[in-house]
Amino acid sequence: MGAHNSGNTGRDKTANHKRDGGRLATRGLPRLAGLIVAATLMAANPVAERVKAADPSAPDADGLGRLLLEAAVPGVAAAWLEDCRPTRVETAGVADTGTGAPVTALTAFEAASLSKPVFAYLSMQLADRGALDLDAAIAGHLDYPRITDTARYAHLTARMVLSHRSGLPNWAGRGSDAGRRDPLPFLFQPGTGFSYSGEGYQLLQARVAQVTGQPLETLFRQSLGDIMPRSTYVVPLARDVRRSYGHDANGGKAQGRAMRSPRTANAAFTLRTVAADYARFVATVCDGTGLSAAAHADMLRPVGPVRADVFGADPAAIAPAEIFWTPGWGLQRLNGRDVYFHWGDNGVFKAFAAFDPVARTGAVYFANGKGGLKLAEPLIAPAVGTIQPVLTWLN
Repeated sequence: MGAHNSGNTGRDKTANHKRDGGRLATRGLPRLAGLIVAATLMAANPVAERVKAADPSAPDADGLGRLLLEAAVPGVAAAWLEDCRPTRVETAGVADTGTGAPVTALTAFEAASLSKPVFAYLSMQLADRGALDLDAAIAGHLDYPRITDTARYAHLTARMVLSHRSGLPNWAGRGSDAGRRDPLPFLFQPGTGFSYSGEGYQLLQARVAQVTGQPLETLFRQSLGDIMPRSTYVVPLARDVRRSYGHDANGGKAQGRAMRSPRTANAAFTLRTVAADYARFVATVCDGTGLSAAAHADMLRPVGPVRADVFGADPAAIAPAEIFWTPGWGLQRLNGRDVYFHWGDNGVFKAFAAFDPVARTGAVYFANGKGGLKLAEPLIAPAVGTIQPVLTWLN
């Protein structure tokens, strides 16, 4: 049985974080390294309390423990949704193999690119209020010195950025600091194809700051602080939150790193969060809370298809599924079912979230190991059906 915590995680933020049962199963364990620690913790007794899962095939403590060992990932925190509401949080394994500290409901992970759907939601709220025109040329309002191709920039819109049709690369130059001066080239004419781009989100972040007169963290706090009280794009973390450590492909620390402590928010990747917080965010998007019906429909409407081989996958291995992108989310269409998804990959921190707004189910998880995406199908599929086409597409 796994070092493990199970608890109710409904909309009331005050009721979701009072229980930290992971400590009950792990107190006093020796400080071992690597997966020996994870294996030891997985043999401990779980917290007895259980909450109904979105699907009975969602892994229990034993299942989570086996998955972690198979993927060489030290720890995971996962949550499932029913009726667009979080119903269950599970944690297993260790947050840091060096200390043996267990993953609990209060363990923070790097959300990586799961930062992007949060920023997209904030952008859709601004559009809903008439403060941001998703289809107006950004160049008409924002001078962005890193872009020298002004002819193509003149066609770039917020909707194109949010749906990764900006024509910009993921990252250009060295690093991702907002103050860098590396030239930012267009790979193609904006709006004519798909190119996953953190640069685009960083650019739109500058436009949003211009519109609101506020930094991203302030906007995030005002809009989502109540449902994501233990999440932040910048330092510091909430006082009761404990950091996880990112581990390498062997589940060790040799090529791992500590969780980052960003002083500047980046819409593309600097969010740090706990599973219950992000589950409430997914529930918010699933249900359309905070958006008008029209804006919610707009956020879920595909902007355009995505080539099956964009990341080098064999299109035949993905068929008959189709992949699209909306403002903020990927969309897998398979056998008449639409599942919205996004993944996070900061190297040694991995994450995945998905939901079906028709079935009103969903799931999200965060892992602290390079092999973390190996957990996606067994953790997400019980809630929304197979996502193997997406994982194949990601190659």
